[in-house]
Amino acid sequence: MFQNESQIMLFTKNPYIAAFLCVAFLPLTIVYYLAVSFRHFLYDSGLKSAYQPDVFTISVGNITVGGTGKTPTVISMVNSMAKKGLNSLVVTRGYGRKSRGRVVIDDSTQVIESGDEPLTIYRKTKSKVVCDKNRTSVIKDLSKSYDAVVLDDAFQHRAVKKHLDVVLIDENRFLGNRLLLPSGILRDKIPRLRSSDVIILSKVKDINSVSVKEKLSYLKKFGKKILLSKLDYSYVSDGTSKTALKDISGLNISLFCGIGNPDDFFSIFNNFRIVYSKAFSDHCSYTESEMAVLKKLKNNSDILITTYKDFVKIPPAIVIELNIRYLEIDLKFYDSSRAEYDISDLIMR
Repeated sequence: MFQNESQIMLFTKNPYIAAFLCVAFLPLTIVYYLAVSFRHFLYDSGLKSAYQPDVFTISVGNITVGGTGKTPTVISMVNSMAKKGLNSLVVTRGYGRKSRGRVVIDDSTQVIESGDEPLTIYRKTKSKVVCDKNRTSVIKDLSKSYDAVVLDDAFQHRAVKKHLDVVLIDENRFLGNRLLLPSGILRDKIPRLRSSDVIILSKVKDINSVSVKEKLSYLKKFGKKILLSKLDYSYVSDGTSKTALKDISGLNISLFCGIGNPDDFFSIFNNFRIVYSKAFSDHCSYTESEMAVLKKLKNNSDILITTYKDFVKIPPAIVIELNIRYLEIDLKFYDSSRAEYDISDLIMR
């Protein structure tokens, strides 16, 4: 293992509590393991069939819970394909949305209808993004007009046969203690990585570090193409204008977010003058209660900074009143030899 239990449990960072919960949850983990295994058996044996799309279909998923960088990867992939003249359809369940049925996102769509991640993908790509629990029906109904279909968070979605399965693994948490939920952070069995086509070691801070080399060595045993992804940060934005990070280094800053791994976001600003860091629940809806917290944060801060996924849920009037900005990110990919890699080459090979 590359990390201790304090870093891989969902519920606590206390290593003693983590070890206790790991053991206490083992019966549930066994049940989860049997359920996952049975479901895969149904598809592997042919007892359940999967739809084979005519259009090139890509899945971007993971085998762990928490943020692995799927949304930035989908955005980067779609935009890279667009630069080469490929028109993409993005299909997602729309986790966290309050609506039912199918939602085709456009400029008037509210986050409550689509969920934060689908709306983020739409606004950052302007590609067609559709939310529907029945992803097969979306592909059948709409895919003929597109060069590629990108399925968000669909590695475990076996009802559709993909031409390319991309799996992301967070370099920091990696595979945790190698246990399935709830004793660990795995949502699928590690051997399932052999069913992928590409493994991306995501959120890499130093592509030449010993830790990264060890993890790459471990992943190579699955015999798949391996890429690394690194997030670069240079600006914050209010939606209309950008400010360089170096220009806010002297300001009192409060941070907030509602994402899977808030510590990843907070750590970006370790060298800034941080007044307070507030982590809301993942996919937080930002009701009046959360807005009241943000207003308190602003009392001692010059600026509030969040992620774009959170920013899309804040009313414009509040953005102006509280001087809220989101962090602009630029995702770069590298192959296993550390050479920069164009993600669209996966599709155009």
